[in-house]
Amino acid sequence: MVQDLSPNASPGGVAGAAPSQGIIWNLGGQANQVAVFVFVDHGPVPGEVLENTAWLSNDPDAADDGWTQASLVHVYGSGWSPDPNIADGFVAIYQLPTAATFRYVSVTWGGPGAITRDGDNEIDAVGGLTSEGTGVGGVNVPEPATLVLVGLGLAGIAVSRRVQRST
Repeated sequence: MVQDLSPNASPGGVAGAAPSQGIIWNLGGQANQVAVFVFVDHGPVPGEVLENTAWLSNDPDAADDGWTQASLVHVYGSGWSPDPNIADGFVAIYQLPTAATFRYVSVTWGGPGAITRDGDNEIDAVGGLTSEGTGVGGVNVPEPATLVLVGLGLAGIAVSRRVQRST
């Protein structure tokens, strides 16, 4: 979990944190969407889930006007752990209104995208996604059926070479 320790992260801080004051994440490549995995340690939900604003840019050192507020497009409520005591169940997906690409995301406490400002913007992880929904900079893992076809093709080549050698 990453705790936002920017000046605007305290309950007495200024609501509407600027992108330059948030946690800036390098997504490792051009993304069309960003997934923000939030840590939910108390209620109420969805307020605890959406207590931040995501800002997107291609320049991590941009002034506040060089960042664009992302649009919330999905909130997923079922996580990867079956343990009900683990709060991994919420993922917020954001993108630019124009679906343009970006490399950096700043997640701020409060701001115009937040519905709650309780002073503890907690993030488990942030990840960039392509327009196809695959991870940015990641390796695509082939499906099992594809691997079987490749294996059969290689086996066929090996058999045909043995047949050619024996004749």
